[in-house]
Amino acid sequence: MIHFNWSIMKVKANKNIDNHIGDDLDNEKLTIGKVYDVIAVEGEYYRIIDDDHEPILYNRKLFEVVDSNIPPDWVETIFDDEIFIEPLDTLKPGFYEDYFDGVPDVVQRYQQLLKKLCIKVAD
Repeated sequence: MIHFNWSIMKVKANKNIDNHIGDDLDNEKLTIGKVYDVIAVEGEYYRIIDDDHEPILYNRKLFEVVDSNIPPDWVETIFDDEIFIEPLDTLKPGFYEDYFDGVPDVVQRYQQLLKKLCIKVAD
Protein backbone atom coordinates (compact mmCIF):
# COMPACT_ATOMS: atom_id res chain seq x y z
CA MET A 1 0.00 0.00 0.00
CA ILE A 2 1.26 3.46 -0.90
CA HIS A 3 1.12 6.08 1.86
CA PHE A 4 1.06 9.76 1.08
CA ASN A 5 2.32 12.31 3.55
CA TRP A 6 0.35 15.38 2.54
CA SER A 7 0.64 18.49 4.62
CA ILE A 8 -2.67 19.84 5.88
CA MET A 9 -3.75 23.33 6.81
CA LYS A 10 -2.47 24.59 10.14
CA VAL A 11 -3.75 27.57 12.09
CA LYS A 12 -2.54 29.37 15.19
CA ALA A 13 -4.97 30.47 17.90
CA ASN A 14 -4.73 34.22 18.26
CA LYS A 15 -5.29 36.41 21.28
CA ASN A 16 -8.97 36.82 20.36
CA ILE A 17 -9.94 33.38 21.68
CA ASP A 18 -11.01 34.93 24.98
CA ASN A 19 -12.65 38.07 23.56
CA HIS A 20 -15.85 36.48 22.21
CA ILE A 21 -15.03 37.64 18.69
CA GLY A 22 -17.14 35.73 16.20
CA ASP A 23 -18.91 33.79 18.94
CA ASP A 24 -19.97 33.99 22.57
CA LEU A 25 -18.00 30.94 23.67
CA ASP A 26 -15.12 30.87 26.12
CA ASN A 27 -13.06 28.58 23.87
CA GLU A 28 -11.51 26.88 26.89
CA LYS A 29 -10.07 24.07 24.80
CA LEU A 30 -7.79 26.36 22.79
CA THR A 31 -4.40 27.76 23.77
CA ILE A 32 -3.26 31.19 22.59
CA GLY A 33 -0.32 30.80 20.20
CA LYS A 34 -0.75 27.05 19.75
CA VAL A 35 -0.80 25.65 16.20
CA TYR A 36 -3.71 23.34 15.37
CA ASP A 37 -4.38 20.93 12.50
CA VAL A 38 -7.40 21.83 10.38
CA ILE A 39 -9.34 18.78 9.27
CA ALA A 40 -12.11 20.71 7.49
CA VAL A 41 -13.18 24.18 6.46
CA GLU A 42 -16.91 24.59 6.98
CA GLY A 43 -18.11 28.02 5.97
CA GLU A 44 -16.97 30.49 8.63
CA TYR A 45 -15.48 27.70 10.75
CA TYR A 46 -12.43 25.49 10.91
CA ARG A 47 -12.83 21.99 12.26
CA ILE A 48 -9.67 21.49 14.30
CA ILE A 49 -8.30 18.95 16.73
CA ASP A 50 -8.53 20.98 19.94
CA ASP A 51 -6.68 20.64 23.26
CA ASP A 52 -9.03 17.78 24.27
CA HIS A 53 -8.07 16.02 21.01
CA GLU A 54 -11.60 16.36 19.65
CA PRO A 55 -12.66 17.50 16.15
CA ILE A 56 -14.52 20.71 17.04
CA LEU A 57 -15.73 23.63 14.92
CA TYR A 58 -14.28 27.03 15.83
CA ASN A 59 -14.86 30.38 14.20
CA ARG A 60 -12.12 31.20 11.69
CA LYS A 61 -11.71 34.68 13.22
CA LEU A 62 -10.00 33.03 16.21
CA PHE A 63 -6.99 31.93 14.13
CA GLU A 64 -4.29 33.02 11.77
CA VAL A 65 -3.29 30.64 9.00
CA VAL A 66 0.23 29.22 9.38
CA ASP A 67 0.06 26.71 6.50
CA SER A 68 -2.72 27.00 3.91
CA ASN A 69 -2.09 23.64 2.28
CA ILE A 70 -5.17 21.58 1.40
CA PRO A 71 -4.56 17.92 0.47
CA PRO A 72 -5.39 17.24 -3.19
CA ASP A 73 -7.98 14.57 -2.37
CA TRP A 74 -10.17 16.90 -0.27
CA VAL A 75 -13.50 17.94 -1.76
CA GLU A 76 -14.76 21.50 -2.12
CA THR A 77 -18.50 22.14 -2.08
CA ILE A 78 -20.56 25.30 -1.92
CA PHE A 79 -23.76 25.40 0.12
CA ASP A 80 -25.76 28.56 0.89
CA ASP A 81 -22.90 30.64 -0.57
CA GLU A 82 -20.41 29.16 1.92
CA ILE A 83 -17.39 27.06 1.00
CA PHE A 84 -16.84 23.68 2.59
CA ILE A 85 -13.54 21.84 2.10
CA GLU A 86 -13.11 18.46 3.70
CA PRO A 87 -11.74 14.97 3.22
CA LEU A 88 -13.83 12.61 1.15
CA ASP A 89 -13.86 10.33 4.22
CA THR A 90 -16.10 12.77 6.15
CA LEU A 91 -18.56 13.86 3.44
CA LYS A 92 -21.38 11.67 4.73
CA PRO A 93 -24.06 13.93 6.28
CA GLY A 94 -23.94 13.61 10.05
CA PHE A 95 -20.44 12.12 10.10
CA TYR A 96 -19.27 14.07 13.15
CA GLU A 97 -22.59 13.63 14.95
CA ASP A 98 -22.15 9.87 14.51
CA TYR A 99 -18.54 10.18 15.69
CA PHE A 100 -19.58 11.92 18.90
CA ASP A 101 -22.38 9.37 19.37
CA GLY A 102 -19.68 6.67 19.27
CA VAL A 103 -20.90 4.83 16.15
CA PRO A 104 -18.12 2.21 15.83
CA ASP A 105 -17.73 2.33 12.03
CA VAL A 106 -17.54 6.13 12.03
CA VAL A 107 -15.10 6.24 14.95
CA GLN A 108 -12.89 3.77 13.09
CA ARG A 109 -13.07 5.84 9.86
CA TYR A 110 -12.18 8.98 11.81
CA GLN A 111 -9.16 7.26 13.38
CA GLN A 112 -8.07 6.06 9.94
CA LEU A 113 -8.39 9.63 8.64
CA LEU A 114 -6.13 10.94 11.41
CA LYS A 115 -3.58 8.25 10.61
CA LYS A 116 -3.77 9.10 6.89
CA LEU A 117 -3.20 12.78 7.71
CA CYS A 118 -0.35 11.89 10.10
CA ILE A 119 -2.16 13.49 13.04
CA LYS A 120 -1.29 11.97 16.39
CA VAL A 121 -3.73 12.38 19.28
CA ALA A 122 -3.71 10.97 22.78
CA ASP A 123 -5.67 7.78 23.38
